[in-house]
Amino acid sequence: TLNPAKILGEEDEIGTLAVGSRADITVLDRVAGAWPMTDSTGEVLNAEERLVPALVIRGGRVIEPGRQLLRDVCDTGLSVAAE
Repeated sequence: TLNPAKILGEEDEIGTLAVGSRADITVLDRVAGAWPMTDSTGEVLNAEERLVPALVIRGGRVIEPGRQLLRDVCDTGLSVAAE
């Protein structure tokens, strides 16, 4: 994420986990199993594992996973185009 931050001229604040920078962090758990994934054309890919959010830190606030979208638990300032 550092290169996009450099393009935006924000590398001193975002794109790194350095002290003093803003960082939103997602910690993921690997879950083994048979996970079929279907794309928009109906093609199915079977995966042997998937990554599941275990913990999110946004703006210094810990968000526990609860099967909610980030916009449901945090004011992101983003509008929803369609529900």
